[in-house]
Amino acid sequence: MSKAIISSILDTDLYKFTMMQCVFHNFPMLEVEYAFSCRNKIDLVHIKNLLVEQISLLENLKLSLSEKKYLESLGFFQFDFLDYLESFCFNKDLVKVEVINDDLTVKIKGNWLDTILFEVPILSIINELYFTEKTEVIVDNVRHDTLNFARQILNGELEVFNNASSVDLKSFNFCEFGTRRRYSKQWQEEVLQRLIAKCSDNLLGTSNVYLAKKYNLKPVGTMAHEYLQAFQGLSEDIKSFQTNALEVWLDEYNGKLSIALTDVISMDSFLKDFNLGLADAYQGLRHDSGCPFDWGDKAIDHYLSLNINPLEKTLVFSDGLSLAKATKIFAYFKDRINILFGIGTSLSNNTGLVPLQIVIKMISCNSHPVAKISDDEGKAMSNNPEYLSYLKDVFNY
Repeated sequence: MSKAIISSILDTDLYKFTMMQCVFHNFPMLEVEYAFSCRNKIDLVHIKNLLVEQISLLENLKLSLSEKKYLESLGFFQFDFLDYLESFCFNKDLVKVEVINDDLTVKIKGNWLDTILFEVPILSIINELYFTEKTEVIVDNVRHDTLNFARQILNGELEVFNNASSVDLKSFNFCEFGTRRRYSKQWQEEVLQRLIAKCSDNLLGTSNVYLAKKYNLKPVGTMAHEYLQAFQGLSEDIKSFQTNALEVWLDEYNGKLSIALTDVISMDSFLKDFNLGLADAYQGLRHDSGCPFDWGDKAIDHYLSLNINPLEKTLVFSDGLSLAKATKIFAYFKDRINILFGIGTSLSNNTGLVPLQIVIKMISCNSHPVAKISDDEGKAMSNNPEYLSYLKDVFNY
């Protein structure tokens, strides 16, 4: 039996727990299904057996008393949910791993409460199994140790960032978002240590709850695409699914954790639903696809059209960012609205190797197909082309 790659139930992103609490209170018996996809079509068939073994090891994870007290200290988890989480166990039988047409397939199906925590650990495991054997990288015909080369890249990016003179970065804030696509668990932790040492004034926190606890950082995250997608299967009127999802979230958290995700359909369709009441109640919006500059301009214009001061709101950018790209976005929006960045793969898996573009997305809820359309056609996800076309027609995409 191999050593477990995931050794703590907290070694995941905060948004999984925040969504899980909302599901626990509102939809405890809802049935859902997820599917895995590798967008850049890299062969993963050879890790299939090891992946099955690692998924079975997740059943050994239990929330410890110290971990429970830590989650309680954050101030937005309720006692009944934490009691439930303390008793929670992964069930490997809800995950089906197969090789179909020479592709690795992963399906997760069952009660939403029982399945919601699988996504991030499975993606992390797939990455680590794939990259474990890639201890060397060849760049410009020169062979390098992979991690030493990654350290060179990281040190160079941090040096450029700290020496940037084109814009004042005193109010530049970012979070480490690299759990799902990290090179390895150990490398993600080493990256975070370097960020703490070299740019602690700019590092607001991390999405990884285990690392936030270990290094006394702020855990960051709210909702993901699956939360809004689920309401496609819950809403009687499909046109109101985004509004319904946002209202339930507000009721669950009473104004806390109020950053809304905008690209399940598209930013334009989202803003049509993001009325004065919601725009006033939510702290801000998160960008995850499409041109960040166009998206941010649309958000600011929308706030202004509702007579809301953009400087009272926050835009979170999290789509394929590096520190250099985030700096350019910051310079463009600085002094117009508050800005926060979530930077993932370019920190946790920038080694000279091609990173895996892998996702696990919800494909059905309540026996109803669901989909993500996005503002980037390459990020669309659905296993039902007819339903995807229907959504596009309904929302004039």
